[in-house]
Amino acid sequence: MEKRRLFVSVDFPPVKGGIQNYLYGLVSNLDPKNTYVLTSKKGSVAEQEAFDRKQNFKIYRTDISNGINFVKQLFKLFPLYKEVKKIIKKHKIDEVHFGNTLPVGLLGILFGRKIDFYTYLYGLDILNAKNSIIKRYILKEILKSSSKVITISNYTKNTIISLGIEKEKIKIISPGFSVPNEYSHRFINLREKYSISMDTKIILTVARLHERKGHDKVIEAIKLVNKQNEKLLYVICGKGPYEMDLKNLVKEQGLGKQVLFTGEVTDEELAYWYKEADIFIMASRQIGTVGDVEGYGIVFLEANYYGVPVIGGDSGGIPDAIRHEQTGFLVDPLNPSEIADRINYLIANEEVCKTIGRQGKEWVINSCTWEERIKIFSSI
Repeated sequence: MEKRRLFVSVDFPPVKGGIQNYLYGLVSNLDPKNTYVLTSKKGSVAEQEAFDRKQNFKIYRTDISNGINFVKQLFKLFPLYKEVKKIIKKHKIDEVHFGNTLPVGLLGILFGRKIDFYTYLYGLDILNAKNSIIKRYILKEILKSSSKVITISNYTKNTIISLGIEKEKIKIISPGFSVPNEYSHRFINLREKYSISMDTKIILTVARLHERKGHDKVIEAIKLVNKQNEKLLYVICGKGPYEMDLKNLVKEQGLGKQVLFTGEVTDEELAYWYKEADIFIMASRQIGTVGDVEGYGIVFLEANYYGVPVIGGDSGGIPDAIRHEQTGFLVDPLNPSEIADRINYLIANEEVCKTIGRQGKEWVINSCTWEERIKIFSSI
């Protein structure tokens, strides 16, 4: 008999973000008759109502938020406990899954052994807790009481183990890839739109413009690549706080004609950037001792799906998203010379480029879809 599951999370669509996409990917691929969600009502009521109506599973919304300090979040747990208890009783819930472990995962401890509960961790949330004695203590107690701890990569698993949690309790379920409905895309001729010649090689990055994402080191690498391959364009899709720094760097390097900032793009346009790209790259790195690091990197799967070979920074959870020398390459994210060498290698070896792209597409379709992730989920 299918288990009845309640997912409790501050982060959930229609709000956009990595955790939101991850949880929606899981929930939307489970049996909707036995799947329930309790999430935040913060934001546009109209957007939430429109989103909720389209779903096959039941969504409850309540007054929970992570936009307040930790102590206030703790006080909000008491009314939240009553709501969760009410939903458990109404729908005869077998399992509660806490999409955010801190602080809502404390509710699992309050329920004691009356119900199985599962906690989810993604990367930055673990590192933030490690930097606070109180948060670290609470997190460890929640994880010890959990039936299982679900995380997204070997990097995050090892970080959880460093907290003193036994490895047998931790299960890796990486973000899955949702195969797009390409028939819904109207054709967009990007080369014509941006006046890009047909013989120009396109190097693509799709990421928020943040220091961690490594655009700066790729720009420095493009300067080196440009000495051998003048007909190339580095396309940066996204926006963020690091935009002016990056534009200034492009100016300093004299790469105004070799770097294109598109800003945020629609899903339709993004699909065509992937189709036009010769190489995808995101040289993410960990920033200082703060612990700001890439938990996984779903964009590598997106690029691979379109047959594009990928290059990624050997940092955080990225090694789980790239099969080195099969679907792409891992590089030192702080070494522009090494990044440039990989770009040059792929440009110079067209057959290798096609082979890696094809292998990447096969890997994504056969091993990385949400259907495959749900098989892992069901095994716990």
